[in-house]
Formats: sequence, structure tokens, C-alpha cells
Amino acid sequence: MINPNEMLLAVDKNDQPTATLRRSEIHQKMLLHRISHIWVVNQQRQVLVQKRALHKDRWAGMWECWFGGHVLAGQTYRSCAAIETREELGISVDPDELQLFGKQVVFTKEENVIISVYGLQTLIDISHLEIEAEEVELVKWLEIDVLRKIYRDMDDDQWVRYGYELDVLSWLESQFNYN
Repeated sequence: MINPNEMLLAVDKNDQPTATLRRSEIHQKMLLHRISHIWVVNQQRQVLVQKRALHKDRWAGMWECWFGGHVLAGQTYRSCAAIETREELGISVDPDELQLFGKQVVFTKEENVIISVYGLQTLIDISHLEIEAEEVELVKWLEIDVLRKIYRDMDDDQWVRYGYELDVLSWLESQFNYN
């Protein structure tokens, strides 16, 4: 659930903390801060995508290829990723199971963030997921090639874009085992 009073770290471009502030203040001032993204794939070369809940404070009702959230003050990127995977999908994962793609510094009209991006391959049936309704409206599997077309063509404005998506799709293809 969105909590405007949760405490986040503002960071500099080298990811060094500069202040601990409320989420609402960090967003209002457009300060650089940390988030984690988890890309979930299956063995059929599909990525689990989500439609964001309509009451979200950023990109409400839009689609995205990852799950995740803000790294709270005192958390690591990896521990945040594991917590968000459990909260949003009901998938319990050891933080060490998450494979690191890398960090991306991204400046958008909505927010300025350093994103730590992880991949997770799972065999879970979508009907067994425990979706957090406050965060996620809908989930579905989409083929990597379909997502590549969406992000390459940039003609669908219903998708959240940070600019690193095509690189992650290529990485996912090379990183995991597929049937």
C-alpha cells in the first residue's frame, strides 16, 4: 500500500545517501532515490507483466514488466526486491536467488531514481499467485518477443518506460533456461 510517510534515502548520482526523507517529500522535490525492479520469467520465454492499480501515485492503470518498489531507509536493494516479490505476488524468495542485471540511473518527468534490476525464473502457475490488490490490478504472461516489439516500437502509451527495458529483455534471454 502506498504510504507517503515511509522514509526513503535521497541519494546522489553515485548512489551515496544525502538525506532521509518522507516518500512524499522526495517525490515532490524530484530527488534521486532508490527502487528495486524484479522481472519474473518462466521457462516458456514469457515475462510476468502487471497492470498497476488505478489509485497508484505514479503511472496508475499502466502496464509494466516488473514488480518492485521503493527501497526504504535501512533496506538494501536486494532485500527490498525479495520483500516486494512476496508482497505483490505472494512468491517467497531468498534474496540470494535473485539474479542481478545491474543498476540504472533514470530521470523521468515522474521521478528520479536509481533502479536495481533483478531477474527471477519461476515455474509458478499464474492462478496460484497472491496478488496484492492495492498495488496490482491484473497480471499476465507475455512473450519476450512481444515485449521487445512494444518497447522497440514505442507506439503503445499504456506501458511504463524507464529506457532500460530492451537491454533487460536481451539479458533475460541469455540468463535463464528455456524449453
